[in-house]
Amino acid sequence: DKKVINKRTLENLIKAGCFDSLETNRAKLLYNLNKIIDFIEQERANENQGSLFDIFTQDNQTNQYHEVELDEVANFSSREQLQQEKQAIGYYLSGSLFDEYKDLAQALKVYPLIKFSLEDPEINNLINIKSKIKPKVLIGGIITYIGSRPTKSGGKIAFVRIEDSSSDLEFVIFNDDYEKYRQLLKIDELIFVEGEVIYDAFRNEIKINASKILLLDELLAQKVASIDLRLTDGIVWQSVKTLLSNNNPEFLTNVKIHYSNHNAQCKIKLGEVIRFIPNYHNFEQLTRLIGKENWQISLINSSN
Repeated sequence: DKKVINKRTLENLIKAGCFDSLETNRAKLLYNLNKIIDFIEQERANENQGSLFDIFTQDNQTNQYHEVELDEVANFSSREQLQQEKQAIGYYLSGSLFDEYKDLAQALKVYPLIKFSLEDPEINNLINIKSKIKPKVLIGGIITYIGSRPTKSGGKIAFVRIEDSSSDLEFVIFNDDYEKYRQLLKIDELIFVEGEVIYDAFRNEIKINASKILLLDELLAQKVASIDLRLTDGIVWQSVKTLLSNNNPEFLTNVKIHYSNHNAQCKIKLGEVIRFIPNYHNFEQLTRLIGKENWQISLINSSN
């Protein structure tokens, strides 16, 4: 009944996942919502137009349910679905925006944010190093908060909180570095941060003093040395081949193929003619074609 619940409310309930038990494709429900409402109104109108004869019928089928034919629509991506949840109820309900990137982050040896605890011995060692030049760590996550204030010296400091699938963490960035990277600082955006581990005694928490901020494709271009593909005779080679290129000499990412069929197996290292361009789009397509368990990256200056 529109007097009880209006279309806008129904839209927010769909975005929040309240009807997932009826239809898991939320895009399909939103796309067909007008059709569903019109169908219900027509059903109600039909109920109110019964004749006197209906009163005396003993038909047990008078409470039959009718079905509305819904048009097929592709479902939202996980990112779109999460953003709609936040739009509807104020927070992400079914996961994190970081979820779709966590496999790549793990392969790139990005520290999970849950590790930055005072109880973690490695983090404690990093805090207590007395050397002027301290080792740097690499973290990544989705930006959830951005704040800034002037410093006593006349500069500026920004406080940025990010979250991954495990936890959240704040990093600070000062003056020139802040001005250099401020265009990358946007709520709900994925960034990667390189910096020193510091201890904030006032808040009794770990933070990162950031010196560099990177987007995912920049990080992939800098760190990926080669990629190993596991292919079988069930893989359509032509589909995989479209992801390989010799048109971008800037990215020297070697390709190794581990191929097997029912009769034999072999290892092939492709020459410089064919390279894999390491960006998020290509890794996403590769996962769709062969599965995430069938590709592995090796990093520059890494023994793995």
